[in-house]
Amino acid sequence: GEANGSGSSITQTLSLAAGVTTPQVVTYTVTPTANGCAGSNTTVTITVNPNPVAPTITTTNANCGENNGSADFTIPAGMTVAYSEGTVFDVINAVPVTTTPVTGLTPGNYVFRFTSNSTSCFTDVVILIGLDELVPLPDVPTPQAVCFGQPNIALVSGGGTNYQWYGPNNINLLISGATGSSYTPIVTVPGVYNYYVSNTVNGCESPRFGTTYTIWALPAGSAQPASQTICSSTFTTIELLTDIPGSNFTWTVPANNNGATSCTSECGNVINQQLTNTTNSPVTITYTVTPLSVNGCLGNSFPVNITINPLPVVIPNPTSMVLCSGQTTNIGLNSNVTGSLFTWVAVPSSGSVSGYSNQNTPVAGPILQTLTSTSNQ
Repeated sequence: GEANGSGSSITQTLSLAAGVTTPQVVTYTVTPTANGCAGSNTTVTITVNPNPVAPTITTTNANCGENNGSADFTIPAGMTVAYSEGTVFDVINAVPVTTTPVTGLTPGNYVFRFTSNSTSCFTDVVILIGLDELVPLPDVPTPQAVCFGQPNIALVSGGGTNYQWYGPNNINLLISGATGSSYTPIVTVPGVYNYYVSNTVNGCESPRFGTTYTIWALPAGSAQPASQTICSSTFTTIELLTDIPGSNFTWTVPANNNGATSCTSECGNVINQQLTNTTNSPVTITYTVTPLSVNGCLGNSFPVNITINPLPVVIPNPTSMVLCSGQTTNIGLNSNVTGSLFTWVAVPSSGSVSGYSNQNTPVAGPILQTLTSTSNQ
């Protein structure tokens, strides 16, 4: 690579001839020239060291698509060895080699650099780790979920020939006998479970692919208050509660039941209905409430009892009286509802009547008041 030339620098690539294994010297004789005048010659000596001779590298292909390829050679005395992936040596990501064989190699190209410790000259060797057996990958199973108490359903894979399932929640826990393209879990406790499946060809197992199997818990519902007593023609105020956030409720009542109506789809968490009682005695109706989780799981139903008290109707006896001034009323008070009590408000037709009064505290009756008139009419 040496040659005569001119200029302000000597930039040349120097190489040794094939088979030369000892250092060689190149001497440059440099003559300075300025304004047409030549100065004294000066020599520059360049020693060219040979690149080290790399050993023969024996490769073993990766099998089953895994990182089990290898490269074997003898590390020459006085050399440092490192390797990197690809066909161009990567100084930053290079891996030092202190023992051989080099194992754990995936299919692909690698560059091994052999560097002389004395001269820092190096030789790069590119190798290829091949692939002996590529196992078809199984299809990733679609996640499945069921409500607690329902029959378990199958996880389904495909794309393979000889399957093996693992789990739950352990990629290395082999499930005995689970060698088909589908597997039905046997877990019964609510929770999320991880299962895995692989495919094997000629003794080579593919990577194991995971999926989830979920058993959803059933919501447990309650009512606040658990029962309620209201007056006829007023509204219920029952709040429905559950242990699973976001749950909804449905409820049923017997048909034509005092204004109560059933609700069969996402009814909310409050029973607020106007109920009536046209009888003379308290009536109790029962709402049968069922919680429904956000995942569509029905919990156990529970009753909510509502007692509807009838509205009392006052029955005075007599409904009117004629008295002389100074006489006492005697108006009996009765009702359609047994045990009713009464209050009243007295309003005179004129200011000439006295002796009457309002009754603000409920009493059984009768109305006994002595009325006096100051009028002469």
